[in-house]
Order: sequence, then C-alpha cells, then structure tokens
Amino acid sequence: MFLTKSPYMIKWADTPKNLGMSVYLESGSGGQLSSHMKRYIQNLLKVNMEGPYGLEWPTEEKVKRKEMVAPEARYIFVREALNTSVNECTNWIGDGDPVIGFVHYRFIVEEEVPVAYIYELQLEPHVQQKGLGRVLMQLVELIACKNHLSAVMLTVQKENRLAMNFYTSKLRYMISAISPSKVGPFIGAERSYEILCKVFNEEAKAKLEASRDDQKCLTEEAIAAARNNFSKFSVSTSPETFLLIVVVLLVLVALFSSVPSNHPDAVAAIIASWDKTALHVAVSVGHFSPSVEKLVDLMPVTTLAVKDASGYADLYVANSGNTRPLRY
Repeated sequence: MFLTKSPYMIKWADTPKNLGMSVYLESGSGGQLSSHMKRYIQNLLKVNMEGPYGLEWPTEEKVKRKEMVAPEARYIFVREALNTSVNECTNWIGDGDPVIGFVHYRFIVEEEVPVAYIYELQLEPHVQQKGLGRVLMQLVELIACKNHLSAVMLTVQKENRLAMNFYTSKLRYMISAISPSKVGPFIGAERSYEILCKVFNEEAKAKLEASRDDQKCLTEEAIAAARNNFSKFSVSTSPETFLLIVVVLLVLVALFSSVPSNHPDAVAAIIASWDKTALHVAVSVGHFSPSVEKLVDLMPVTTLAVKDASGYADLYVANSGNTRPLRY
C-alpha cells in the first residue's frame, strides 16, 4: 500500500481497497478521555466484541469499561478527514472529524520482560481490511522499540478467527509460552483466548516464546524441586478437615496404584465436591511425601499444570513453600 505522510495526515492512495481515505492520528490517555470518547469506545467495543465473547460479554464489558479509563492506558485514535466517502457511517457523535478506530496499549512487565501490551485494536466495520489495523500495529511496535521494550503482546478470543488470522498470518505474531494452550491442554481447553507475542530480542524470546521441549524441561525441574520441598509443608487445617483429607487421600492412592493403566485420565480428574485433583489434595496435606510422590509419578507432565478452583498449580505451591504466587 502506498502512503504519503505530512506532519498530521496519512493519505491512502486511490485504490479499490482504501477508496482514497484520508486519516490522521491523535494520541490520548485513559485519564483524559472526554465523555464523547468514552461513549464511542464503549459502543465500538460492543459492536465488534459482543459476538466473539458470547455469553461472557456482560462480564467482560464491565472489565473493559474500567480498563478504558485507567491512567496507564495509552491510546492512538484514528480520525477521518471531513468530506470523504465514508465518514457518514461512523458511530462518532462528538465534535471534530469522526473517529473511526483506535488502539489501546500499555507498558507493562510480563515474565520479567518489559512489553507493550495491546488491550484493544478496534476499527469501524466499514474501514476494516483496508490496512489501518496493520498501520496501528506497526506504530505500537515502533513505539515499543523506541522505548526499549522487548516485545509486543496481546490477547485474542479463539472465536475471533479473523483477528487470529490477522495477527498470526499477516503480522507474524506467535502464541506465547504463557498462553493457556501452551501452559497445558486442560487449561487451554478451559480458556476462551490465546496470548500472542512478537519479540525483539533473545531474552524475550527465551521467556515468551519457549518451545514445548523447553517447557517440558522446566516442568521436570519443578517436579524435582517440589519433591525436595514436600517434607517442609505443615498441616494448617482443622482436625475434622484433616481427617477427611487423610481418608480421601488414602483411598485415592490405593485406587491409582492399580487403575492408571486402564484409566490414565483418572489421575487428572476433578473431585466434584472439592473441585480439586488428587494431587491438589495431596499437596494440601504436604507431609505425606510417599503418597504425593506416587501421584506425581503417575501423572503425565502436561497434567501437572492443572490448577484448582482458586487458580493455583500444585508444583508452584510446592516450590514456593506454601506460598501461591502464580494464577491463571
């Protein structure tokens, strides 16, 4: 696509794809949005995202409204110059030239790596697939590099297939090592989104684009460390709860000692009344090292990332000495 630039204007050449649109960009922050801009962002988010989120949208909409006005939120708005062919189609009802899209991003740290995280990239339906999205993404990437950040990251709903194809095929973003589907198959199946990234240096690549083999090695190291720490746990439950845990644990260990070859999925099954796996129960008891080690040996590496109802994984619990720092 051919672009000509002035200090304030980006003009698309007259091609069938962009229809000669003339647009310019404005920057903004979450703490300084006008009431018209807040309403516009909310409306455009609903138009574009209600479908991909489905039943989750009412909850997500509340979250996005809070994210929208956070002081750390950074924006690039796209306005279309007046007297062009498509400005009558925009949802903009404020002053000035109509806004036809925006990108919301922030500077944050992921896995000890400074990144630019894109929270939203939204365009009016009638100006999508005309190159504007690519330009906004490239601008954020340039901003990230200029500010010595190591990567650009974003979250995409799995149901939003057009967006997923846009990021992965056209912009060459990769599913990150911290995305649910890479953490473990059970977690990936439960989550409706993927985390994508584009890294700019080797450190970021090692932490955010770890291969499955690398992840397996890290998990095996965590297993060894967890086994060394199991003896450090102490029981902090009531006597009644402790007794119930002991009974359940002994039954489970007896069951798994004879069943796993015929029912390999049993070791990762959720105990309905507890909403935990057998390994979650075992870790909560802690000092039953032989029982815990037996369960660890029975479970495939990929299932050890399964988390309980609070979002905690067993190996992280064991490694941290009864502290639980990581959630999904």
